[in-house]
Amino acid sequence: MAGIAHVLTLARVAELPGEDEDLLHEISIEMEPEDGVIGVHGIGDAYTPAFTDFGLENADSEACRPRDSEMMPPPHSEN
Repeated sequence: MAGIAHVLTLARVAELPGEDEDLLHEISIEMEPEDGVIGVHGIGDAYTPAFTDFGLENADSEACRPRDSEMMPPPHSEN
């Protein structure tokens, strides 16, 4: 298996067309390193998730899945 040659930070991925930073952040919280996301620590308390190529594929598939709030039927209106 080849090693990881590069990662893209969450902010960099969010710059790509069609990507939403808030949604990516929610997805990254649910992912594990085995899914292709790692934590990058900077100066002080700076921290950001970063995605491998495999992680981007996983994040894309997760973004396509409906969230619990999207799966709930709309409330009945009483007329």
